[in-house]
Amino acid sequence: MRDQLGFLGTLFASLCCLGVSVVIAPLTAIGLGFLINDFILIPLVLGFLLITLWGLHSGRKRHREGRPFFLGIFAAVVLIPSFFVTAYLSSFLLVLLFMATIWNTVAAHRLT
Repeated sequence: MRDQLGFLGTLFASLCCLGVSVVIAPLTAIGLGFLINDFILIPLVLGFLLITLWGLHSGRKRHREGRPFFLGIFAAVVLIPSFFVTAYLSSFLLVLLFMATIWNTVAAHRLT
């Protein structure tokens, strides 16, 4: 559950960093446009990535499947610098992080 919440937070903050108008417009409309600043969003993404990795790590200890955790580590480490390179790479890494979260959830449900 922690990895899923962390991923949703990472997705939201990442979409703000990438400038996706569907995410930015509502924030601006309710008066929270000042939050759309990389000095605020990058630490927010880092925090949510840590929550995601914590959830993936606890899942790894529970179901003994390490590959989702390592996929999540790779995506998390490369995600932050990718914001400054290209949006395509950032989007691909978000998909990888989503796949790691789903893989972790499926592996955890296989135990029950």
